Amino acid sequence: EDLRHAVVVARLGRGRVLTSLRCRAGGAALVLKVHLPRARTKALDAARDEVARVRRRLADHPALAPAVAFFGKVAPPRVKVPSTRNDREPAAIAGAHTRHAQAAPKAPAAAYLARRHFSASLADRLQRRPFLVGVERLWLIYQLLDALAHAHARGVVHGDVRSENIMVAEWCFCVLVDFAAHKPATL
Repeated sequence: EDLRHAVVVARLGRGRVLTSLRCRAGGAALVLKVHLPRARTKALDAARDEVARVRRRLADHPALAPAVAFFGKVAPPRVKVPSTRNDREPAAIAGAHTRHAQAAPKAPAAAYLARRHFSASLADRLQRRPFLVGVERLWLIYQLLDALAHAHARGVVHGDVRSENIMVAEWCFCVLVDFAAHKPATL
């Protein structure tokens, strides 16, 4: 939960409320979703508490990866320039994050959601060669249904099951990420 040494590698996307960044911290690849509120609100505290509740209830299943939520001081992330053609993108990411932080100087803290980064979602994997064979598809379906049954038995509803939120890890194991039951439309 310490992001002081996190290095932004790439910007994955930006939604209405959260900006998703791919980071490296301590040798681990992370997805970091950042929200820079204008002020700390009860809705923000409630969302953090709900993320913690979901994490506690689902920690014992290997195919469920709820996020870790916490607050931190607003600071521009360190930027590592990857060895690609587009070496300006990370600097642009850091610049945008810094400008956003400066645009909200009264914000007491940023809200972060962090989870492990996976190389492929199910949507990506279904389109990539070698294509999944029948038994691999059935194995992924079984894991997904088992994970959802486990979550529902513990009173947790995912709220956004789709192929982009099902990650396919090594050896054809799937992991359900980005639980949306705690994500309000606005904070």
